[in-house]
Amino acid sequence: MANEIYQQIGTPVSFASAGNVIWTPSNDSGLGFQAGRKSALWDRGASPQPDEYSWRAKVKLQATPVLGESIDFYMATSDGTIIDGLMTAGDAETTDKDALPNLMRIGSLIVDTETTDSIQGSGTFRMYERFGILVAWNNTAAETFTITAADHEFIATPIYYQGQ
Repeated sequence: MANEIYQQIGTPVSFASAGNVIWTPSNDSGLGFQAGRKSALWDRGASPQPDEYSWRAKVKLQATPVLGESIDFYMATSDGTIIDGLMTAGDAETTDKDALPNLMRIGSLIVDTETTDSIQGSGTFRMYERFGILVAWNNTAAETFTITAADHEFIATPIYYQGQ
């Protein structure tokens, strides 16, 4: 009889103003266009840890967006000594677009509406290091995030594989 592998979904980790990891793109006047917002440090804990995560995110823009523009998500991973892109932990704005190619790209939310409705999407990513800093880059031409905290959240849910 063949062995089967099942997925067990773990406890979600929320990156938000009131989440497990603090991330506030709504802070002050909202995250501006062609700028980023980084999170506090996410410590996944000592090994062993799952390497695969599903992600789900939502953001909301203040003005009418342009179809096809994007909000891009990255993870600055770290072994506790070396941090990708020289990113520092702490919920704050970043304008260091040059660091993005050295971060782990998670995925994007693509603007699919010409209204100010929430933009939502999901995907999967793999992470092998213990520590991470979420970075969201507002890759729109002229739109700013809303200043309402509940409009923005990134959720990473671990996926555990079990052999049967």
